[in-house]
Amino acid sequence: MGGKQTYKKIESQVSALRILGAAFFGFLLGSIIRGIVNFTVPAVLTRIKNIRIEDAHNIYNSSILTNILLGAVIVFFAAAVAGFLAKRNGILVGILTNIIPILFLFGALAYTIFLGANPLSVALSYACFQFVLLILASVFGGLYG
Repeated sequence: MGGKQTYKKIESQVSALRILGAAFFGFLLGSIIRGIVNFTVPAVLTRIKNIRIEDAHNIYNSSILTNILLGAVIVFFAAAVAGFLAKRNGILVGILTNIIPILFLFGALAYTIFLGANPLSVALSYACFQFVLLILASVFGGLYG
């Protein structure tokens, strides 16, 4: 009887370590992909539009919609890979993969409201939209994986 209890305890410890390891791998993968995209997209714009690299960087950095959509795709992909590696608890792994940006945006929104900003204007802001999109991409990416 004691052997089965020990096996269950070891299995739960391995499962928790697997979840944390998969989330950390997903975080690193998302960070690396974000760096690659930030370097590659202006170079591609340079080739397509026959412009200087500085102009391509300015075009890429000035487009809010492009940054939001690329960020959501990267978050979704990283959470999906982490969910696949964890094999269980996809939502938890997806959220843990992107916990640092989630906490940062939550803290920024809470601090803005704490300073006396109108909660309705905060709820309709770009940061709140980015926060909701980040959580949705994390959850659905983890479920997909």
